[in-house]
Amino acid sequence: MESGLPNRAVGYIIEDSRGFSWISTFDGMALYDGQRFKIFTKSENGLGSDAVHWLLEDAAGKIWLIHIDTL
Repeated sequence: MESGLPNRAVGYIIEDSRGFSWISTFDGMALYDGQRFKIFTKSENGLGSDAVHWLLEDAAGKIWLIHIDTL
């Protein structure tokens, strides 16, 4: 968390087609560009929930996610 993750409990990590890492946590998700984290949360970015469980990049390069409370 000191390095920028929104929570220590990581659910899933993917690397997208551009080489960026996407990390799901119980308090939102993070995008790591190799130097810094950008955090996405319900309150700041309109996610349906902060508890992000699963991530996937589709063929068009869009990132899809599933929230824990939808499982």
